[in-house]
Amino acid sequence: MRTHRLAARLVAVASAAATVLAGSVVLTASPSQAAVVRTDYGFQTSAYGTRVTSDMVALNMSRSALSWIGCTRRAGLNPDNLPTAGNYLAASNSPSNPWVKLGAVTTANRTFKNKKTGVIGNQSVSKVADLTLSGPSQSQGVPGPSFALEGLTTKARTWAKGGRLHGSTKLSSLDLQLQLPEGTPVDEPLGQLLDVVDEGIGAVTELLQEVTGNAIEVPGLGTIRLGHERVVVKKNTALARSVSLIVDLAGTDAEVGTADDSRVLVGHSQSRIHRNLPKALMTGHGYPLEMSVADELVGVGKVGLEVLPCRGTGGKVLGEHLPAQDVLDGALELGTLTSQVFGESRKDGSGDAWTLGKVTRVALGSGDQRVELAGIVGVARVHRKANGTLVRSIKGTSIGSFTVGGEEQKLPVNSEPVELPGLGLIQFNLVERSRKGIRLTAVRITLDPGESSQTVINLGNARTEIK
Repeated sequence: MRTHRLAARLVAVASAAATVLAGSVVLTASPSQAAVVRTDYGFQTSAYGTRVTSDMVALNMSRSALSWIGCTRRAGLNPDNLPTAGNYLAASNSPSNPWVKLGAVTTANRTFKNKKTGVIGNQSVSKVADLTLSGPSQSQGVPGPSFALEGLTTKARTWAKGGRLHGSTKLSSLDLQLQLPEGTPVDEPLGQLLDVVDEGIGAVTELLQEVTGNAIEVPGLGTIRLGHERVVVKKNTALARSVSLIVDLAGTDAEVGTADDSRVLVGHSQSRIHRNLPKALMTGHGYPLEMSVADELVGVGKVGLEVLPCRGTGGKVLGEHLPAQDVLDGALELGTLTSQVFGESRKDGSGDAWTLGKVTRVALGSGDQRVELAGIVGVARVHRKANGTLVRSIKGTSIGSFTVGGEEQKLPVNSEPVELPGLGLIQFNLVERSRKGIRLTAVRITLDPGESSQTVINLGNARTEIK
């Protein structure tokens, strides 16, 4: 398969399939002139529109329009001056999950300090323009059941005032609709849902709080569940987290509890504020895959992103695994995707932190131009000594094997591009060191380099800092 043919397939299907993975097309505003100031507090936020998980790999749709602010002491950050703080996803439907139709999603995070009121804090907001979840038609020409939302907004906010910490969450919506085919049996909880659904998200969540199991089954569609509203305020930290609704879709067989079910998380926002932070303040993330297509006009964002908490992980390894899958109309084959983070701070000011992105297998192309890599692991490590000195490394980073056209290739000793005839370029161990940490991409594949259809695939990604 020639390079331009493969790249053309990626461009043609990436827009539709982006939500199969991270579902984010990033639009970044010009830098803001607002003041950014250092505070005595630590902030972390994240937001996304939807996330779909299923035992059937093809039905998975990862966090749409994911955005975040990693651990920082700086107030005044927002989507205008921090690229990761905001995200926008145009209406996009997965070709492999016909039961989820997603409209535009906008997410935004910010940190702030108000000199007049003395309030210091952060906020995350997720906005879903519209979302329709449906079930299959039980007879030809008759629509199946559907649950639709419009103008759904989820907010999470944490702040400090007068030395005390606070947190809050808020949900709102413009319109909710539940459509059932004629003859659908209606029991009491479902009848109550039909009565209140047009009153908006607040009325629906209040009803779900009252019914048994905090869930209502809709025949042929699935089960609508109460989301997560959580505000926890402790002496040195406050957390606000909100997921507006969780819907278990029944899938093709219209039966809940079978293999083709999909769980849909709708509207996620999270905000956290810390004080009395350790000297070894940590930030970073690990993610297995990121891809940009057509000169970054279309992209699949940071897939399986795991964020390192400000205080570290208390010496525990936190992580996530995503199953093997073929994506982008089969043009890219992926093995299991793994992300992990670790962080431990000590009283003497020393600390250790690392992040990891791992892909068990990647394959693309065909015939003598088929590229296969196995055992891709990217690790970014930082050790902070008690005197503040940092030691950075990529120890643990490795590539198990690299073949082209079935022939084993020798891995280069540096990150100079290796030409793949008829396909593009490949680079290994791309490392960036900063004053506070280290960033790594274990493998970068570039198709159609220098052309408008250029496609960049980053595998085994990790970034770690200790501030």
